[in-house]
Amino acid sequence: MREKVIRLLFFILLFFIPFGTKKFIFSFPSLLFGDKLNELNSVFLFASDIFLILFVFSVFWFLRQDFKKIVILNKLVLIFLVLGLVSIFFATDISVSLYFGLRFLLVVLGAFAIGTAVKNKYIKFDWIMFCLGISAVFQSIVAFFQFLMQKSIGLWFLGESVINLNSPGVARVMIDGVKMLRAYGTMAHANILAGFLILGLVALFYLFVKNFNDKFWKKLLISVGLFVVFLGLIFSFSRSGWIVALISIILFFILGFFDKTERKKIGNLLIILFFIFAILFFVFGWAIFPRAHFVAGEVSVNHRVIYNKIGLEIIKENPLGVSIGNQVIYGANNGLYEKYGLAENWTWQPVHNFFILVGSELGVTGLIVFLLLILFLIFQKDSEKKFLIFKKGLDFNVLLAIFIGFLVFGLFDHFFWDLQSGRLMFWLVLGMMMGLGPRRSTDRTLASEAGN
Repeated sequence: MREKVIRLLFFILLFFIPFGTKKFIFSFPSLLFGDKLNELNSVFLFASDIFLILFVFSVFWFLRQDFKKIVILNKLVLIFLVLGLVSIFFATDISVSLYFGLRFLLVVLGAFAIGTAVKNKYIKFDWIMFCLGISAVFQSIVAFFQFLMQKSIGLWFLGESVINLNSPGVARVMIDGVKMLRAYGTMAHANILAGFLILGLVALFYLFVKNFNDKFWKKLLISVGLFVVFLGLIFSFSRSGWIVALISIILFFILGFFDKTERKKIGNLLIILFFIFAILFFVFGWAIFPRAHFVAGEVSVNHRVIYNKIGLEIIKENPLGVSIGNQVIYGANNGLYEKYGLAENWTWQPVHNFFILVGSELGVTGLIVFLLLILFLIFQKDSEKKFLIFKKGLDFNVLLAIFIGFLVFGLFDHFFWDLQSGRLMFWLVLGMMMGLGPRRSTDRTLASEAGN
């Protein structure tokens, strides 16, 4: 019974990760940036919040001892969480910091719960990858029709932004002198869509390799799914997403080729990708090539550079950080945006670098702990003291390709830290990596005892 409850709640949660279905509660009156309600200046209750809370509670209730062991085995994650919560007491705006601190607490507890469930095999890795692959295909279909219609397609109940080509602040791209809408899927921005599609792409790679010796129609369906997801990635027009997708793909194949048992399957997947790329570049090259370069003086690039300068200046002036959720408030109150020529409040956005943003809000100590926990997860050992990265395990290699890709994405954006879908994606991967880590005494036997 306990397995069914945990499994059901987890997969409902997984289903809602890309969906921004939410209920507006109130906006923070003290925030000085942007007039439009969004996740950075308002309090929302997301559908995913409800299932995340229920999932965490169910894992803790049924697998209490194993949950505690996951926390103990991942002390750096716990320390990072404590630093985030302690920072609330030193915030410029405590109400904003408290809200973002609670969200931070929830996703970290969610990661511990996911790690516990995966470690005890309550949640099968194959099914996680299957659900992520299907979800990515669905998002890509939504993205295709958004691009085709150049507006949202009416899925507001799934969190789709109500946008069109002329909506203020919407992400657009110029192709051969024609302004076009970038696809959002059901997420808050095109870049977040790209991040999720990368997660889905690598999940489909895993399914292709895992099902290579199965029936032909399965490989055919997965190949079609890959084509559709690549198409969705194109219509996100996310250059950072394209770069990260390429990095994750390369990492997946490098790690795969080191495993002799998977080498033939990986080689066949590479051939499939070659034909997919050939078709996409031939048919949609007109959309890809004009976007696949950076122009000197481009606003989005210049703003990212400015935001990073602001973040570094905040770290220099406040080595202990300005508190979780308070980077924009501190920057606005202290005239840092105006100092760099950003006079309009709609340009007052978070630092577009995951690491600098963490450093500015949680201080140098918080950033160091974050970097250490990243290294720990990448180079963690199993119960035999062997590095998982060198054990040629397909499951861990898939997560590693995604995780490193996400870290690279973090160099260009902030959504893994402060936006709902981004947070859930990032901590989902961290949770699964914790679950595939050292098992020691955390096994199904103890799991059974914990439930009694």
